[in-house]
Amino acid sequence: MSNLKRNGMRRWAPSYLRNRGHLSKAQRRALREQWPSYGVELRHAQTCPLSELFSDFESIHLELGFGHGEVLLHRAEINPQRGFLGIEAHRPAIATVLRQLEKAPLPNIKLIRGDALLMLHDHLVADRLFDDISILFPDPWPNDHSRRILRESTLPLFGKFLSPLGTIRFASDVDDYVHQVISITQHQCNWSARSGSKNWRPVTRYEQKGINERRLPVELWLHRNHSLIEKS
Repeated sequence: MSNLKRNGMRRWAPSYLRNRGHLSKAQRRALREQWPSYGVELRHAQTCPLSELFSDFESIHLELGFGHGEVLLHRAEINPQRGFLGIEAHRPAIATVLRQLEKAPLPNIKLIRGDALLMLHDHLVADRLFDDISILFPDPWPNDHSRRILRESTLPLFGKFLSPLGTIRFASDVDDYVHQVISITQHQCNWSARSGSKNWRPVTRYEQKGINERRLPVELWLHRNHSLIEKS
């Protein structure tokens, strides 16, 4: 995998905390035994065309920071004809998903461990495009908005990997983050945001915890403006 630093300078601040959580013995075993079937290893300067990663599926879908994997696993199970790529920085989260896949294999899932922006910048080749990109309850970084994974500078990168009529599905229970995402689409005239349906996915553990603490989730679906697409 390539490096966040270039010429001694950090290219951007990571959108995740390092070394979060510890691996149990069962998680270590799952990583060792299941990773060869589901994991995608990307060495320094190595690239991976999406068409090779998902050659036999009618559409492909991306989830960034999938956590416990509730949404990723649910969607892959009910849509075996579609391919699903999950990118996650934390090994315990990946191990949790691999333990579930050990019990109920899903050959339409692939996993990458690392910085999602780094993967999209340096390693993944957009010779095939995602129908949707899910960014569900990312770290809101209340004291450093530059570390938020969905921000004005990253939206064009996500757009590069998204089909022209595709959707970025964003959810958060932090009002400030929701307002920022709306503002981003208002400043980038080729994008728009609207309230999205929630019946396409299960409630995540994090989401339920917020609801119990009276933090109401908001889901936004980001689309390119179709009139501009037709003119281009």
